[in-house]
Amino acid sequence: MQRKAQRPPPARAHAGAADPRAAPSPPARREDPVAAALARYRAGEEAEALTALAALRHRSGLLGARARAAHADLVALGALYEQGEAAFARGDVETAARLWLRMVEGERRRFGGAASARAAAVRRRLAAHFHERAETARREGRTEAAWRLWRRAAALDPEGEGARALARLRAEARRLYREGYRLETVDLERARERWRRLIAMAPPDEPYRIKAEARLAWHARLEALRK
Repeated sequence: MQRKAQRPPPARAHAGAADPRAAPSPPARREDPVAAALARYRAGEEAEALTALAALRHRSGLLGARARAAHADLVALGALYEQGEAAFARGDVETAARLWLRMVEGERRRFGGAASARAAAVRRRLAAHFHERAETARREGRTEAAWRLWRRAAALDPEGEGARALARLRAEARRLYREGYRLETVDLERARERWRRLIAMAPPDEPYRIKAEARLAWHARLEALRK
């Protein structure tokens, strides 16, 4: 009886050889040149970003339209920055702050909240300026004015010196209020002294000043009723 010829086993693929049954690789994703230019702006490369967008402005279709809109936005933001620089240089810090904060808000709308290196720098710069003015006010005994300036500094740079100084002031206000609260049933005059010190140092809208004023007013009404 004749034996049937055996079929040879399938050849094993060499290591590293492409499997012909594998799905084809997806095409490489092309970089969005407008997004790349805007990323350069956020990184602090403002001039390079404008140059890249200017080269795309004359393209047809959606790419050109996006490039033109982005270029116009960055030019407007740059104008606000330069105007703020000029105001700061001549000592008009309030105008500089107004212009720079308009720039920061414009960036927030354009980039969806992602701040640029330039926006972060002007915020730190303004915060440092307000911190220095607050220190001068504190040395001159104008604690409430210093407090207001430190609030502005902290709003601009929550990690800066102004924010830390404001935190120390608020801790002192809390301490004075609580000391007065503990003393009011044993030594009302000493309690009042703590609350008056707090009121002298804090702006009217600070929570612990409001509480201290309320305690003083309550005791004043109580004494009036006893007379």
